[in-house]
Amino acid sequence: MNDTKIDAMFEILQTITKDITDMKKDITDMKKDMTDMKKDILGLKEETRDIRLHIENVTDKNISLLAENYCNLVQKLDENNKVTDNQLAYQIKVNYLISDMEKVKQEVAEIKKRIS
Repeated sequence: MNDTKIDAMFEILQTITKDITDMKKDITDMKKDMTDMKKDILGLKEETRDIRLHIENVTDKNISLLAENYCNLVQKLDENNKVTDNQLAYQIKVNYLISDMEKVKQEVAEIKKRIS
């Protein structure tokens, strides 16, 4: 009976030893996974920093240049519109004067007919 109890205890110890060995392996795998995860996170941080720097140094600068050029373009367009508006006003005045001149010509022609 003693041998049977010892054998049973030995079997239980072997099972516990195997379980502990399996747990150690699992913990080692988890540590490796954590190390890999830390490397991935550091890589992501670096990529994020690079993206942020690109946005600050390139994209923001280009947006500022576009905005400045847009403002200049709007100013030039406004100036051009003023000139166009003036030209339109002058064209209306010229058309009015042409119309008046035609009336004057007709009146002069009528006066000439009456006189002759």
